[in-house]
Amino acid sequence: EEREAFLAEMAAEEVDCRMLLFAGVCHSFTDRHAEASGVPGLRYDARADRASWRAMLSMLDDAFIAEPGC
Repeated sequence: EEREAFLAEMAAEEVDCRMLLFAGVCHSFTDRHAEASGVPGLRYDARADRASWRAMLSMLDDAFIAEPGC
């Protein structure tokens, strides 16, 4: 419900935004040492880590790499 409201607000303001969701993935999924902290709910997830990194690189390419002819 909150997610849909947020996305609707972004669309209304014509903001180029992306939301990437990983079902079943805990907080700190990019930190290989997350579980060692002893904090419940923190766990590394290699698959989500790789996918989120690829998504970040794609976003940076879109934001900072000029298209041919620009």
